[in-house]
Amino acid sequence: MRPLEVWFRLASPLGAVLVVSDVALALVARTVPQLNVFMLGFPLKAGLGVAVLIVLLPLLAAAFGRVLGLMEQDMVLVTRYLAGR
Repeated sequence: MRPLEVWFRLASPLGAVLVVSDVALALVARTVPQLNVFMLGFPLKAGLGVAVLIVLLPLLAAAFGRVLGLMEQDMVLVTRYLAGR
């Protein structure tokens, strides 16, 4: 698995939660126009983002280890290529 795939797999749950919260806030804004959704949305999205990151923290450790291992392999390939010149 390439590093970019790992980052997308880690970012997709956070992105999905933020998109769902945006849709929910849009529905609230349409149903209750008196409510200032911008003032409600900023702390809500920040709190949801932190909560999802806390849940994903164990996965982040494994993913960072995997990415660092792939970087090590790539650096070996680069040094072999440069040494062959």
